[in-house]
Amino acid sequence: MRYLRLILLVIFVYWTYHGMHKPLAISVYTHSVIQEDLRNIIRAAIKDALPDATNIRFAKMNTEGMGDDQVVASFVYGYNTESESGSDYYEIEGRALLNRYPSEEVLESWSLDQIVLDKEAIEFQDPILIEVE
Repeated sequence: MRYLRLILLVIFVYWTYHGMHKPLAISVYTHSVIQEDLRNIIRAAIKDALPDATNIRFAKMNTEGMGDDQVVASFVYGYNTESESGSDYYEIEGRALLNRYPSEEVLESWSLDQIVLDKEAIEFQDPILIEVE
């Protein structure tokens, strides 16, 4: 019985070690490139829709792999606009869905398929590509 416990302990330690040290399906560098490109895309969309928006900042930007070919990004951003009563600050929370896009020109390519903002959804008919070089 003692040897059986020892064998089970060794198997458990081996399993947990290899489970924690397996290679990542999506690299940390890819996550950082996706986060930076999403920031730039959102900033450009805000500037296009609200040219008087100032002080655009991101309180949170997080990406999480949902398998080998899908990433979900969650973010919180805010901006100021001038109004009759002074400067108003708007903060918006959202999520974005990205899927791996087959590409032979760059290392990786991700299509931004959906952005959901505070109960409003934006669906892209033609996905926006994010390329990792």
